[in-house]
Amino acid sequence: MLALIRSTDLPNAKVQLWIDLGDDEPMIQADFAWPEARVILETDGRQAHGKPLRTMADYRRDQRAARAGWHTMRATRQQIRSEPERIKATSLVRTRLAQQARAQQPQPEPRAGRRRAAAPGGPG
Repeated sequence: MLALIRSTDLPNAKVQLWIDLGDDEPMIQADFAWPEARVILETDGRQAHGKPLRTMADYRRDQRAARAGWHTMRATRQQIRSEPERIKATSLVRTRLAQQARAQQPQPEPRAGRRRAAAPGGPG
């Protein structure tokens, strides 16, 4: 997955990043993360993630991250191997980085509207 990320124009991801979600629960460790965009990318293998209890734990973790303002994307090993272009085309990181950049740009001052003078003899 790291080689796939590096083959894109995305900024470098943090690998195995510990994230404190601020919810008084244990920190989570993201496979890949872009903290500036608040995006997590998890790579799910069948061996570790194919069990119902693990799937439930993953869903709960994703829900915790969402409440803390993080967006989680998941890709399976099979997708990474057989559909690398689909993974590369997923624009969640780009979208979040663009949103962040727009939010940090200074907003233009609202222009004061001019009031038209009432026509002579009209309502005023």
